[in-house]
Amino acid sequence: MTTIVHGKTVRPITHASGRRKDRRKAEAIQRELVASRIDKVLGLKPEKRKPLTRIELACKRKPAPPLDLSPLTQYQEQITHSAQKHMKARYPHRGAVVEFEEGSCCLPQVALYAAGYQKCENVTAR
Repeated sequence: MTTIVHGKTVRPITHASGRRKDRRKAEAIQRELVASRIDKVLGLKPEKRKPLTRIELACKRKPAPPLDLSPLTQYQEQITHSAQKHMKARYPHRGAVVEFEEGSCCLPQVALYAAGYQKCENVTAR
């Protein structure tokens, strides 16, 4: 009768991130060995660095530059201008300038279309 042994396989499955981590760890160990040998030859004590705290790391970061909103406002002005031109052409009797509310524009017969009269020939969503 054969015994089943659970444990490490002959070829464990490794991912690229694990291989990279192992490679970087080996490089760091090699770097530390070289640095310690140089310090030993020169008679220096190895430099001990304490890890930075979260606050110190946050203070080292540069603040983000302010956002440039000019392209967005130009685009909004273009849309408003073209909508006003459309309203002048479609409804000339209403006056020269039509003011829009913030973020809303009425379409003809939208309420009828939304209410379920899509099959009527004279009601469209456009």
